[in-house]
Amino acid sequence: MAACSWEVDPGIIIRKTDRPQKRMGLRRGATPLMPPTSPNSATYHTAMVPAPLVSLGMPVYNGAEYLRDAIESILAQTWEHWELIISDNASVDATPQICREYANRDPRVQYHRNRSNLGAHPNYNRTFHLSRGKYFKWVPHDDLLHADYLAECVAMLESDSECVLCQTHLMYIDAGGRELGAYDSELSGSDSHSVSTRFGAVVLRPHPAYEVMGVFRRRVLEASLLLESFHGADRALLAELALRGCFAQIAKPLLLVRDHAARYSRAQARPRDRAVWHDARNQGHISLPTWRLYCEYLRMIPRNVRGFRERMACHRKLVVWWFTNWNTVRMPRPRHSVWRNASRTRSFRPRQVRTRSERKKPRNEALVDRESGMTAIFATRRRTGPAQARRRTCGRLR
Repeated sequence: MAACSWEVDPGIIIRKTDRPQKRMGLRRGATPLMPPTSPNSATYHTAMVPAPLVSLGMPVYNGAEYLRDAIESILAQTWEHWELIISDNASVDATPQICREYANRDPRVQYHRNRSNLGAHPNYNRTFHLSRGKYFKWVPHDDLLHADYLAECVAMLESDSECVLCQTHLMYIDAGGRELGAYDSELSGSDSHSVSTRFGAVVLRPHPAYEVMGVFRRRVLEASLLLESFHGADRALLAELALRGCFAQIAKPLLLVRDHAARYSRAQARPRDRAVWHDARNQGHISLPTWRLYCEYLRMIPRNVRGFRERMACHRKLVVWWFTNWNTVRMPRPRHSVWRNASRTRSFRPRQVRTRSERKKPRNEALVDRESGMTAIFATRRRTGPAQARRRTCGRLR
């Protein structure tokens, strides 16, 4: 009787055959075909376990403090046809031990570890690429899910084929898990059948962009930008999805968002630190997130909107965008030598008004008498400005 062996076809589907495997019949450089030894390996989940309906991606970096609570909330879901993909961004705390513990306990939990810290957004995207479900959701390692969260969202998406994502109301909790208050997203109009109305609801209204942590349709998310490497990429992703379908919202606070001191919005205050947090490759590079966000808005309209009228309506929303949420003020001033030199000239300084008695005194002395602080510095700079320094230098050379 022929011995059984394991064979891998180009589609990465493992099948069991009765054909004997030759000892010396392998091609040069090929590895012997072996069955997956661990049910927690990526090959095992890709080939042997049937694709679940919902995939959950959990990117984590040094999240041991709240990681157990987040995983336990997923294990307690009433909807059980899911898979959890944990991508560890080279954590140095107890995160690897906790993840391996749950991966060995439940075969639906997969654990992957990066060799180095890639940044938040590449790690988020990696969890999506490793998933296989019809629906996908990102799960922060410090948030909690109500037991009915997946069941409610999946039922909503199954009932309405035009919805591209589903999210619930939010319940904010503190570091200890105590409730702080419920939050209703202000994206009114994102459920409209008009493309420009949905686009304007996402682009023009101020919101925390937490719809990006909702449940997506995989086919729509595959053809999107995913999370690019700049601050505001979550808004760009939501805007592109709004061009492709409507958003559904469940009026129940089933997602518990933890607000603590180590949260990204609190820990990363400087724009430079935020850029590196989003992607480690941004280290040492100039980041202009507002310009990048606006350019992504412009590029996604012709890529996703077909009708001419709808395109023009979406472009009109972007014209209004300049005058909402202080976007014009947030645009950086051009860093050019002309602007730097102009700011040093006398015409850009406020004109000093002197009284009649002060006009009889020398100008520099009058400035010191009235304001002994900044105006005295201005007077000194007038006496020893760049032009005077050049004249003195030229005089010495002559």
